[in-house]
Amino acid sequence: MRKQSPKKIVRRTVRWQELTILANGNRLPAEDFTMETMNVALPDALKEFVQSRVAEGGYSSVSEYVRELIRADQKQQAWAVLEAEVLKGLDSGPSVPMTSEDWESIRAEVRKRFDGRKKT
Repeated sequence: MRKQSPKKIVRRTVRWQELTILANGNRLPAEDFTMETMNVALPDALKEFVQSRVAEGGYSSVSEYVRELIRADQKQQAWAVLEAEVLKGLDSGPSVPMTSEDWESIRAEVRKRFDGRKKT
């Protein structure tokens, strides 16, 4: 087996992470995979709780546990936005059947947007 440079290994990891994020419906650019450090002050009771969750939950670190909580919050927020849009659609009035002209208009708009993206 050919030995790969560390740079190539890291890039492959990022691609895997990008695919995972896209599969989960989130779209984050590659630069969002850089890690920054944050310090969080917690009372002893919360610190003990977090440490017990890490030990019980199969997390490798407190950071991993916190990242998972943040991802779950992002997902919940995305669902809330989607639900609001669905409710807005339901409250917008009676539905109107789509005609072939409506579908062709949508297709033309998609083609226009796609062609615009290919040029940039």
